[in-house]
Amino acid sequence: MSAEIVKKVAVNLVKDVKTGQTVPLGSLWESRACVLLFLRRFGCQVCRWTASELSKLKPQLDAANVNLVGVGPEEVGVDEFVQGKFFAGDVYSTETEYTPSGDNMFNIQQQQNIEQYQQS
Repeated sequence: MSAEIVKKVAVNLVKDVKTGQTVPLGSLWESRACVLLFLRRFGCQVCRWTASELSKLKPQLDAANVNLVGVGPEEVGVDEFVQGKFFAGDVYSTETEYTPSGDNMFNIQQQQNIEQYQQS
């Protein structure tokens, strides 16, 4: 992933769903490495399964001092997601809705693919 995309994504504000504190996404990896899981939505069954599978790595990530973070658009379904214990990491939401063609943090891979295509 290019440094430009990381910088662009890092300034997006995310809200800790437990504390309500809003921070720039980039602050989550300032002091230690971070694994980010971007969720399409908190109620998505595939997202829940992926979160559950990734959570199995939490002990190894903790041992390596790596933060595990899940980020989803909006807060629809977040309470059920947290209460259902689908994810062992910290959970954040954003006011940015997922839009397949939009320019937001949920389209990192799409932007990276475009860059690679333009370079070829």
